[in-house]
Amino acid sequence: KELAGPKARAVAATAVMTFPLLYLNSWAVRVDGLLTFVLLLFFYALEKGVSLKKGGRNWIVAAAIFAGLALSIKPTAIVAIGAALTALLWRDGFSIFKKKGWVAFVGIMTLEVGPWLLKNDCFAGNPFFPYAISWVGGRTFPAWSQERLLHENQQFLPMNHGFFSILSLPWRFTMPGSGDDQFIGPLLLVFFPLFFILRFKNYSLKFLWRTLLLSFLFGLTLSHMLRFSIPAFVLAFLILSAALTSLKDIKWNLLWIGVIAFSALLCFGQYLSLGSNWYNGWEIWSGGENRQAYVARKTVLGNVTQWVNKTLPNDVRFLA
Repeated sequence: KELAGPKARAVAATAVMTFPLLYLNSWAVRVDGLLTFVLLLFFYALEKGVSLKKGGRNWIVAAAIFAGLALSIKPTAIVAIGAALTALLWRDGFSIFKKKGWVAFVGIMTLEVGPWLLKNDCFAGNPFFPYAISWVGGRTFPAWSQERLLHENQQFLPMNHGFFSILSLPWRFTMPGSGDDQFIGPLLLVFFPLFFILRFKNYSLKFLWRTLLLSFLFGLTLSHMLRFSIPAFVLAFLILSAALTSLKDIKWNLLWIGVIAFSALLCFGQYLSLGSNWYNGWEIWSGGENRQAYVARKTVLGNVTQWVNKTLPNDVRFLA
């Protein structure tokens, strides 16, 4: 809304809330949605901190808090944080780090992340667990976990089928055939070339565009699993919505709005299918059962939990 007005806000909100990759990962109670939200707050605060002459240090402190929180949620946040800081270097060089409270930035972020690193080191022998095992050592994955991890990373981006592999890469990138429901749809694939055509005169959009480009480069270098790049995809929706809805050419404006609406309708059936398969909330919605009955029906106790319930006293808690 700040960048391009209320219409851009509505279009961007629709695009984000109906984004297949974000929606499809929500049913698994993953933290990617929360991480994306916190990183967006980080981008916002960081941009304010470096663009405002008065009150900039306060925004830098806020950005440090959000950066530390993001890293506490998931270590892969380092990709987006590193991309944003590199985008600042792209514009201002190292001089940007000599002002506006960067010592406080690093200190606050370290205070937030430090306890998690210490916990990982105590329990897994690796402060960055489950990452950097080959460098730091510590607890390792079981063989079946390693096989699944490799499968998820290699399932739709293998480049060993000759020329056809190159031609089919965009399709496999947006609509993988199996695995972790990493469907993102062809929407961004069609509009992504616009990023290289549009000229972002606004400093905020220019900063976000550079952050987006670097986020994709860093994220795909880290892993081919697309859910690690959800913040970059959401950022792309925000930038396109702000840029296209502010164009004087009404055709691009209407085209983007129409495509967002069509994409949401196209995916609606899959959203309903996921909701019915994983939440099964019809009995609550129709008044057939209360909250306690729903939780009792949906709760599936694992072997460890069942053993704890049978063996240990009722007032004992087991933390895993």
